[in-house]
Order: sequence, then C-alpha cells, then structure tokens
Amino acid sequence: MPNIPLFIPTLPISKKPWDIFDANGKQGDFIISHFSPSGSISGTLNSFPFTGQWDEVLSRITFSLRYGIQGADLRDYTGYMFRDETNTSLITLTGSFKRFIEEKEFGWYAQTQLP
Repeated sequence: MPNIPLFIPTLPISKKPWDIFDANGKQGDFIISHFSPSGSISGTLNSFPFTGQWDEVLSRITFSLRYGIQGADLRDYTGYMFRDETNTSLITLTGSFKRFIEEKEFGWYAQTQLP
C-alpha cells in the first residue's frame, strides 16, 4: 500500500454550514461534510448533494451538483479561498458557477467564522 503523506487542509471542514450567497442575492447553506487525503470533497448546498475537489496549492475548490426539481439544473462551481487580514477567523470562498440549463455563468461567495 502506498504511503500517503499527512494532508492538513487550510480549508476548514465543519458540520457547521457556511453562509453562501449567489449572484441574485439568494442566501443558503453550504456544508462540506467529507474531505479525503487526496482532496476529494462532498457535502450539500441547500440540501442538494455535491462532489468535488480541493486544491491545496491553489486554495481552489471545484464542485458539481444537480439542483432543482429532479436535478434538471446541472451546476459547476469554482472558487478560491482567502482570509480577511483584519479578521483572521473569517474565511471566504468566492468564485463563479455555470448553469448548463441556461449556458450562463454567475458569481457566488460563501463565508464561515472560525471559533
């Protein structure tokens, strides 16, 4: 079995929801519930399950989910993490998502406060 180095993510993983906002100002819950040593992630966005990847070097998150009635609205999200220098316990992810049903791209951001 290969020896996998210890991976300590800078992306905070918690059962506590992040507050997420989309380009329309809609607020929701974003929960990353699983994080593997290879960077694979999964969780829920407004109760819809997603799977994706965390890139530690780039501080980049990518994930996909099927949203809406019967999952007809496929969405791909990309975002980057940063910390506020004046409030280091505030973590922000920000980026864009593509809605394939409309072939349009929108902005989003999510925030969580570390204890």
